[in-house]
Amino acid sequence: MPTKTEIRAAIVKVVKHTQDLSGRACPPITDATKPIGDLEGFDSLSGVEATSLLEQELGLTLADGSAFVDESPSGKKRALTVDQAVAQVEQMLATPRAA
Repeated sequence: MPTKTEIRAAIVKVVKHTQDLSGRACPPITDATKPIGDLEGFDSLSGVEATSLLEQELGLTLADGSAFVDESPSGKKRALTVDQAVAQVEQMLATPRAA
């Protein structure tokens, strides 16, 4: 199981890579950065793509969902900061993927 530091480093790496692939600038990323909303062109689809890249980077399978969006039981979605995304990934690693 990766540490919080390893998860954060992987998140920052895939977010930067996603921005590079799209040809968009990527300012410095902090724990308070919300990739969806703070980074030009990084939207929910980018979050799904980055989550897939994150699985490859970590060499692990995450539970279904996005590492960059939290969805409440009522269906309300909110963009996550990098710090919150680390916690989301930890939860996704602890949750079995749906069959």
